[in-house]
Amino acid sequence: MPQAVRRFDRSNVALGFTAGSFDARALIVAFSSEDSTVRRGARESLGAKMDCPLRTVLLVDDDRSIVQLVRTILEFEREAYVVRVAHDGQEALDLAIESLPDIILMDVGMPVMDGWTCYQLLKRRQETAEIPVILMSANAEVAKFHSAVRPEKFLRKPFEVEDLLSSLRQCLNLQHLRAS
Repeated sequence: MPQAVRRFDRSNVALGFTAGSFDARALIVAFSSEDSTVRRGARESLGAKMDCPLRTVLLVDDDRSIVQLVRTILEFEREAYVVRVAHDGQEALDLAIESLPDIILMDVGMPVMDGWTCYQLLKRRQETAEIPVILMSANAEVAKFHSAVRPEKFLRKPFEVEDLLSSLRQCLNLQHLRAS
C-alpha cells in the first residue's frame, strides 16, 4: 500500500491525486498552500480525476476570513473551482483584465475601490463585459440598490452555502448559453 502524501509540492502534487491514496490533511495542505502552483496542480489533478471542467472564480473581499471560508468551499466543491483572490476593487479590476475569470464574486464595501465602481468599470470594458458578476454585501441598505446596478446576482451576507453554489452555477450556465 502506498504511503500517504504528507506534503504536496510541484513534484508530487499530481501523483498524490492520481495515485488514489492520500489523506485529508495532505489535501488540505495542498489547497491551502501559499504556493499557487501547488494549489493549481491540486485542483487540476482533482478536476481531471473527477472528469469535470475547471471554472475560474475571481473572489473579491477585503475580509480575509470570508475569503478563506469561501475559497475553501469553492475549491472542495464537486465542480472544483479555481479561485483567484483580490482584496479591493482596483486589484479585482486588474486581475479580471489579466486573467479573464469565468465569474466574479465580489463584495460591495471595500477599500481603494468599492464593488459597485469596479462592477461598472468591468461592464464598460469589452474584454470583461460578458463576465458574470455576483455582488454581495451584509449591508441591508446596499441590498436595496442592487437593482439599479443590475448585477447578474446579488447575495446578502450572511448567505447559505447552497445559495452561493446555486448562484454560481446559475450564472455560469447563463454565460454558457450566451456563448453558444
